Amino acid sequence: MQTETQIKPKRPVPESTPTLAELMRDSYTLAKPCVVDPEEGMDNPPSPHTVWLRVGHQSFQINDWVESKEEAEWFRLMLGKALARVFKDMLVGLENI
Repeated sequence: MQTETQIKPKRPVPESTPTLAELMRDSYTLAKPCVVDPEEGMDNPPSPHTVWLRVGHQSFQINDWVESKEEAEWFRLMLGKALARVFKDMLVGLENI
């Protein structure tokens, strides 16, 4: 019989469990670099990006370009939080049927 110290997990244990919003962000959103026409705004933005909602094989751009990848990642997180809220609201609605 093995003792507790001899039993090893088959998979590495993650440091933390992702939240539902983080799972939604990682599964359903994407930030892509883009090219900005100088007539649209800044002459030389540092790192313009757009944010996309991905559902299956379809993608939908949800914003105009933003100036940096960090700003695009913030938009992705907010979209992930919104998707998590829709998911939770849907589950609550199913309980009331």
